[in-house]
Amino acid sequence: MKTEKRPYTPTPTPGPWKVGMGLHILGDGCKIAQIKNLPDAAYKTGYAEMEANSRLIAAAPELLDELNRWVNIVENYARNPSDCVLRLQGCLQVAANVLAKAEGRQP
Repeated sequence: MKTEKRPYTPTPTPGPWKVGMGLHILGDGCKIAQIKNLPDAAYKTGYAEMEANSRLIAAAPELLDELNRWVNIVENYARNPSDCVLRLQGCLQVAANVLAKAEGRQP
């Protein structure tokens, strides 16, 4: 009897992630990524854009969590519309906070 191998599906390092010194993205006690400060990149895009990219990457786990919550709520809307409205109201502030983090406007 042959057993079918399941494909390996990697999962991301759990959040929260944050931007550290040198544009390192840190999470779960280790470096996740680094935005390189290459002379060409700094010249073409500017350091501010590289910082913005770092913030967006650091917010990725929370953005993914929030998007999953919103999709779940909307998918369940047909079964229980009033519960959906209450849950959406509860998610709104969390989503606004995550967007503020990604955009560099800490709430």
